[in-house]
Amino acid sequence: MNCWLEDRKKRFEKLFTKEELVNPHMAVVKPCLYELRWLKKASMDYLASIVNYPEYKDEEDLLKEFQTCHDIGFVTNITPTGMILPKRNTSLQYNTFLKAFYKLVMKTDVGPKLKSCHTPAHLRVKWPLAVEKDLDRPRHAPEDLHFDSWSGYSSQSMTFLLGILGDVSGNRVRYFQPKESYDEDWLLNKPTPEFLRKHYDVIDYTPKYGEIVILDTCVLHQTYRDSGCGIRFSIDNLFLSKEELAWPQNIEKHREDELTDPMLLKDVGTECFYFCTDNDDERKDTKGGAIDPTNYDFYTRPKNITYRIYDE
Repeated sequence: MNCWLEDRKKRFEKLFTKEELVNPHMAVVKPCLYELRWLKKASMDYLASIVNYPEYKDEEDLLKEFQTCHDIGFVTNITPTGMILPKRNTSLQYNTFLKAFYKLVMKTDVGPKLKSCHTPAHLRVKWPLAVEKDLDRPRHAPEDLHFDSWSGYSSQSMTFLLGILGDVSGNRVRYFQPKESYDEDWLLNKPTPEFLRKHYDVIDYTPKYGEIVILDTCVLHQTYRDSGCGIRFSIDNLFLSKEELAWPQNIEKHREDELTDPMLLKDVGTECFYFCTDNDDERKDTKGGAIDPTNYDFYTRPKNITYRIYDE
């Protein structure tokens, strides 16, 4: 018996029901439809603010306009991995998007069992075809087989993936389950893809709209596209649970500084706010992909406010 996999399996059994577990290290959670509708609307309004298209008719119309604006060079706030960066002129819509996402997550059964998450979360775009120049990344491209811990995230984290707009089944993420030969050291030191394929089996699962796929860090994954697929917009965010593993986590210092309580983030706009400070042509140095590329000021509402009353 592999002690590392067994411990990770026990954690997932405590966090999810048997019906939610796809396998010992992967679960699928169906969020509240009401909150899902709010998140879809907030995501669309956020995209509309980027391309200055408030009159969009529906999802298809908006995604077509976004693609067109990107193709003519109007959309410049997208990283090579598809991360859509919030800017000063889209701060309001971005915060509304964040609020909808964290409310949705925290209202699931696993929500109260979560301790922290890496912030800020982002909406990502995945084009129907991979962009060749974007495949050469300092650490790895999304199309490569990878663990999220290779980007400095906690080795005890869980990745939450939710396709929210576009072709979420044809343009998707593919998952791989570890065999008994799994070694925890692989989460830090990158074995070759050929080596990993010998020690992993592909998981026969295709995501559907309205599902949050939750992965243990030990699950390999990659962006995968069916021939003829469409554009996809999705959210991925890493969470740490209150249920910890038996050994200390590995996490890079920059990533540790990104951890925030999701209970606070579900109240974005009333208890806290992200003010994004960059213009379209400004971007943070990610130190080779070690930190989030967003420049922002994070404000929380003061617990006690003193009011001064003046006599006329």
